[in-house]
Amino acid sequence: MPSPDIEEMEKQMKKYVRIGAMGVGLAGLVVTSAGAAYANHTAVSIGGNTSVASVAYTAANDTAEISFMTNYGVQMRCSIATINGSINRGTVVNPGNTVASIGNLFFDDCWMGAFPLSVTMTGATIDVRTHPTNAGDPVAVVITDIDAHIETTDPNVPCAFDAAGTLDAVITPGSGAKDAVLTLAPAVFSGPNPVSGFDLEISGVFGCGGEVQNGDLAGGFYYDEPNAIPSAFAVDTAGLVTHS
Repeated sequence: MPSPDIEEMEKQMKKYVRIGAMGVGLAGLVVTSAGAAYANHTAVSIGGNTSVASVAYTAANDTAEISFMTNYGVQMRCSIATINGSINRGTVVNPGNTVASIGNLFFDDCWMGAFPLSVTMTGATIDVRTHPTNAGDPVAVVITDIDAHIETTDPNVPCAFDAAGTLDAVITPGSGAKDAVLTLAPAVFSGPNPVSGFDLEISGVFGCGGEVQNGDLAGGFYYDEPNAIPSAFAVDTAGLVTHS
């Protein structure tokens, strides 16, 4: 068994062997901070209707995979991901307000490197994080109370751990065939160093060969890192989702 010093050295080295350069700019997602004016008193609208009601939705991955990354560069990918729950139509779009709830999260065909994973995850609500500048602008949100359990399905490679916390995201109002898009805000590195977006804390680690350890952090990540395409879900509900 390697000594704690060797394990820590290996863990630090993982920072320097990550493939691809991480940009620190997120211009495509930082959509709510520019300008001094704000969209006061806008409310969630579905199909042009802002009357108060709970409206069911489903969401499936809009990118080929949904990706997560630890602060030590260990990536996990799932090619099948779905969410269902309800949208709080008529809710005022102010920071802290809940615009949607999560009933179920489902992940399948998940991998950590070459190792297949089983992922179970729950979440509670989707809350407004910052105030949109204008009516109809994308809305920065946070997915709250995430509780996940991840383990390998290969008996020859024992590895299991839990992750709990929040995920930042952005809801882009619907257009065309998509009623809305929920995009996970990618965690940010500067060179090998984690900067922000790692808001899931890992615990209960069993096995994993030092790749994942208690106290590591994780966050959403790019589906396509070289082209800076973040992981996203397409939302399907009773009409185009926006706020007006």
